[in-house]
Amino acid sequence: MQDWEAAFETLVDAFQDQPEHEALRRELYRMADEHAQWDLVLKLYELLQASTTDVEQRVRYLLTMADLCENRIGRPAQGLAH
Repeated sequence: MQDWEAAFETLVDAFQDQPEHEALRRELYRMADEHAQWDLVLKLYELLQASTTDVEQRVRYLLTMADLCENRIGRPAQGLAH
């Protein structure tokens, strides 16, 4: 495992525990952009969305997932599927 992979995995774990932490999100996005890991970030949001019963939070996660599909991953049709 490369150093960035270990760091990215640590960020993913931390973000799962604190998804509203803005500095964590920014660093996660920076690394995802740098290492083309947007599909993993999308899966992370899918897990977060599935794990909450808060309807408003679920909607925020779904909107974020749609945004990632359209603007980061380049598959806008997939964003509509969420």
